[in-house]
Order: sequence, then C-alpha cells, then structure tokens
Amino acid sequence: MKTSVIVVALSLCGAAQAQTLTIDEVVKIAEEHAFSVRSAMASQGKAADVYRATKGGLGPKVEVVGTYARLEQSAPITSFPDAFPSIAENKQIQAIASQSIDIAGLAKNVLNVARHQKLSAQARVRAERNLIRGLVRELCFQVLQTEELMGVQKAEVTAAEQRLEKTKIKFREDQVPKFDVLRLETDLRRSQQAYIKSRADHRLAIHRLNHAMGRDPDTALDLAQAEFKAQDGLSPVDLTIMALKSRAELDQQSETIKSLEQFKITETGGSKPSMKVQGVLTRTIDAVEGQRVSQFVASASITMPVWDAGVTKAKVKSAQRDIDLAEIGLEQLQLGIALDVRSALTRLENAAESLETAKTGEEFARESLRLAQLRFDEGVGILIDVTSAQAELTRARGSVATSRYDYLTAYAALQMAVGQDDLQGTAEMTTLTEEKVR
Repeated sequence: MKTSVIVVALSLCGAAQAQTLTIDEVVKIAEEHAFSVRSAMASQGKAADVYRATKGGLGPKVEVVGTYARLEQSAPITSFPDAFPSIAENKQIQAIASQSIDIAGLAKNVLNVARHQKLSAQARVRAERNLIRGLVRELCFQVLQTEELMGVQKAEVTAAEQRLEKTKIKFREDQVPKFDVLRLETDLRRSQQAYIKSRADHRLAIHRLNHAMGRDPDTALDLAQAEFKAQDGLSPVDLTIMALKSRAELDQQSETIKSLEQFKITETGGSKPSMKVQGVLTRTIDAVEGQRVSQFVASASITMPVWDAGVTKAKVKSAQRDIDLAEIGLEQLQLGIALDVRSALTRLENAAESLETAKTGEEFARESLRLAQLRFDEGVGILIDVTSAQAELTRARGSVATSRYDYLTAYAALQMAVGQDDLQGTAEMTTLTEEKVR
C-alpha cells in the first residue's frame, strides 16, 4: 500500500513540474534505465560470475568430512556374553585435498569458453545501448513533432476565431450572408477537434518516450529543441566501413564464434586421458586400542578412455555445426548492417528533398492565404477561397513539421545503423584511414 502511495505521489509531483531535458540527456537516462539495457547488464553480470566460477573450478579443492558411525552388534551365543561389546562406534575427521592435472591441455579451453561468453555479453550491452539510443531519439522527435503540430493546430484555431469574429461584424452590418457565419463556425469546430487530437497525440508520444526511458509514463517532460544536422559529405562506403568496425553486434557474434571454437576443443576431452591427484588425512577420535589415530593416503589416478561408442566424435561434429551456423549468422549480420546503412542514408536523402519541397509549399500557401484574405476584405473575393487557403496553409505547415522530423528521425536511424553519433567525424576518420592504407 505504501509503495502505491509513493508511486502516485511521485507521478503527481512530476505532473506538476515538467523537467526540461535535451535529447542527449534523455538518451543518457535511457542508456542506464531502459529495460533492454538493464537486462543485458544483468546477463553480463551473470556471464562474469560464470567465468569466475569456471576459473575457480580449475583450481585445487580442499574439503573436510566428519563421519560418525554407530553399529549395534547382537551378542554371540556363548557362555560369556559380556566379553563382547554390543555397540561399536567410529568417529573420524577427514581432510581431502584434490587437484585435476590438465595432461591433455584442455583446462585453458574450458576457461576460454567462459571468457569469450563474458566478452560476448559485454558486446551485447553496447549493442543494446546503441539500439536504445536510436529508439529514444526517434521517440524524442515524435514528441517534438506532435508538439509542433499541436502549435500548428492551435494557430489555425486562433485564425478561425479571428476570422469568425470579423465575419460576425460584417454580418451585423449586412455585408455577408448568414451562411458565411455558419460556415466559419463549422470550420472553427473542426479546427478545435483537430487541436484536441493533436494534444492527445502529444501526450501519448510523451508516454511512449517515458516508457522507453524506463520511467513512469505519466512523468512530466519538456524537451529542448533538436539540433538540425546537415547530411552533406556522408559517403555510403565510408559509413559502411565504419559500421562494420563499430557495431557491437558483430563483436558479440565474433565472441560467440570464438567461444564455440573453444568448446569444440573441450568436447574432444572424451577421448583424451585425464589425471587426478588426491591426498586424504584421516584422524580417528576416541580410537580403541590397536587402532590408528591418524592416517594419510596419497593417490594419483590416470583415466584413459578406450571406446565410447562414438559419443565424443558425435559431440565434436555437433560443436562444429554450431560454429558453422554462427559463422553464417555473422555473414548475414554483416550484410544486414551494410543494408541498414544504405537504407538509412537513402531515407535521409529522400527526407531532405521532401523537406525542401514542403518549405516551398508552405511559402506558396502563406502567400495564397494573404491574397485570398485581401480580396475578401476588399469585397472582391469569396469566403470559400479564404477558408480553403487557410486549410492549405495548415496542411503545408504540418507537412513542413512532419518532413523536418522525418529528416531528424532518418538521421538518428543512420547514427544507429553506423553505431556512431558523429557521422561527419566518422566519414572524415574513415577517409584518412583509407589514405594511410594506400
């Protein structure tokens, strides 16, 4: 019950005071608190624990065993039954030290399996952070886009209200018919409905962003405006080269392949000899007369497999199949990353062209509305021209906002595809690297 009250209180507190964050600050929060990142970090911790356990398992073992045995003996059939004890007790403490000797040289491979699995888990964390950066940036742009579209709709409502007020004055002066007033009232209600919908879309976008950040969806949030980044000088070849160097998914898959290769070697252990050295110190408590109090036994055993009905051979082949599948997956991943870069860059180029077209359309629509309003005010135009021009301007402004954030979203998708935030620096660094190689 207390937990629920605290959550509600925090939500109300967040709703009362919105926190202004930049997109970079939002990304930083998401990198630490997003559910996918936290799950990957938990898997990384588990892999590290497995590595430590594997490393410890290769060392010597020392254990202490305490034994208490009680044996009740029936009295023998004799004339002197008291000459024999009816109960025998044995109390011992043993200290056992053992160590497996890696005569086949497989111990290091067992440890390498765990080490590469740990490195693979670390690469997965980096990969998840790259993905969450791309997702959060896209959601941030959705928030900003819906906020701007809400402003566009609000401006249309204001313009409709002003136009209706002017028309009512003209109607009272018998300059326009009643139909014009009714038409403008209908347009105002339509604009108000569109504004209400845009406001709801904005709230939903904030909820989705908060969820991606690992926060309560109702947490109030105010985003600073996004920085517009130019796409000039971005080479698909340079970006693809850097993506193949930067994407953590490739590191993750490579470490997985290395782990499988080491595991394949360990599977050959079924046909190789093994050795174990052991020392046992036994101390008997309350020893009877003639019984040793302490005894130490050292032993060394060597096991040489002779025939296992082909089990080891089958396991080695199965391990090789896993390696083959992982290598196919790596090749597919490389081609997929190259495709991601090309697709994101094409999407960015199209978004840039669409944005320029939308800006031209907005300028034309604004001029059309100015002329239609001027003609109507002078009594030489009709109302439908004004309302149509206003609707066209609203669509054009919405198109500009949508195209602008489509461009920013495409740029974020390209950053995620490359695995780097500084694409301009990435292209320059790749070019310099290629020149050094030549």
